[in-house]
Amino acid sequence: PVCPPPAHTNPSAMKRKRDDPGWDLVTEDFSYKGSLKEDGTIEGKGVMEFPDGSQLIGTFSDGDPHGQGKYVSADGSTIFGTYEHGDLTGQVTETNESGGLVYEGEYRDSRRHGKGKLWLEDGGYMEGEFRDGVFDGKENIYHYPSAAIGRITEGSFLLKGEWRQGDMASAVLYRGADEALYNGKRVVYAYDPSDSVRISSKPTLPDLYEQSLVVVGPSSVGSNAGEGLFARVELPSGRIVSYYNGTRVRQDVVDARAWEENSNTITLIEGTSKRKARGRDNHRDSNDDPEKKTKEQDGVDDEDEDDNNDDDGENEEEEEEGEEEKYGDYDDDDREIGLSIDVPKEYALTTHYCASLGHKVNHSFDEKKVNCEYAHCDHPRFGQIRCIKTLRPIKKGEELLVSYGYDILNVTGTILFSLRSAYSC
Repeated sequence: PVCPPPAHTNPSAMKRKRDDPGWDLVTEDFSYKGSLKEDGTIEGKGVMEFPDGSQLIGTFSDGDPHGQGKYVSADGSTIFGTYEHGDLTGQVTETNESGGLVYEGEYRDSRRHGKGKLWLEDGGYMEGEFRDGVFDGKENIYHYPSAAIGRITEGSFLLKGEWRQGDMASAVLYRGADEALYNGKRVVYAYDPSDSVRISSKPTLPDLYEQSLVVVGPSSVGSNAGEGLFARVELPSGRIVSYYNGTRVRQDVVDARAWEENSNTITLIEGTSKRKARGRDNHRDSNDDPEKKTKEQDGVDDEDEDDNNDDDGENEEEEEEGEEEKYGDYDDDDREIGLSIDVPKEYALTTHYCASLGHKVNHSFDEKKVNCEYAHCDHPRFGQIRCIKTLRPIKKGEELLVSYGYDILNVTGTILFSLRSAYSC
């Protein structure tokens, strides 16, 4: 974020400010209360308020923030640091609207630049080098949500390696201080986002953090419910324990399909246009041809690793830059129509796809049995996806259950009968 924010032009808001007593200076862009020079130039300590309700509190020189300052947005999130003639430079602390840390580290020219830590919405955090506002360095670290801040424990998972322009180019998985092993060899991940056809370049390479917490087994919710997801260990409340990756499908494609085709899909971006409810926000893309997917690899470190992953990174760098969304960068059509994640039925078996397991979580009509919810997360390998977050402590062996949000009043009789048969309700 850049502080102070760009000029605001909201005449109705500024008219209110002109009518309010106590302001020492009122312009079309801001209202100011504090020290002024004789010629009216802002100088010294003061408060600058913008039409959207945000404020800049601190010291000014020749009209620019200069010295310690605190920017407070309308939602309560803050940025605190030192300004040099209008630009944030040096150590900066960012917090969210609840007061929780978002970023702590160095700035240059009002951007994250230098050493820093960035806390993610899913509970994980990034640590290392930032360049011109993005995570970029050869010795950077991603800490999975289980990590304790400032120390590495035996059970914590982390990725160490290189990030380029915010994307993980190549990183080795560690469990505690040691390299994690899969099939006897070390694990190397890279940024590998799905598209409308390809679910993953390595569909059988699991996320070992996820698999240390959950396991797939026959569901307990009904005779026809198929497989479910169970706690491998005791799980605390409020923890991200599973990831929901899949192909990315536009909402108009989803709405054109039969309800039954959307059994393994979930909304990623809620479109701005109104859409009909389809229980669990479900969708799926039938274009994924398993014969066209890249050769499955076992996910171990080998000479082809970097070549396969570099292709994905180059494609991502061609995407439009500078556009920030809460859940990632998407084009106007995606935001208008909506976008969903889907696990096609050819990937239903874990022998065909086990890179993520969130699609295995089942629904419960009994609210007392619901122990998890869907959340958004930014995964270093999959990008912006959905994930499974615990709502309460869960015992080892207990099945993870969510509410799909089925609207029984709008479900046809045939589908309702199928649901009742599957879930024994």
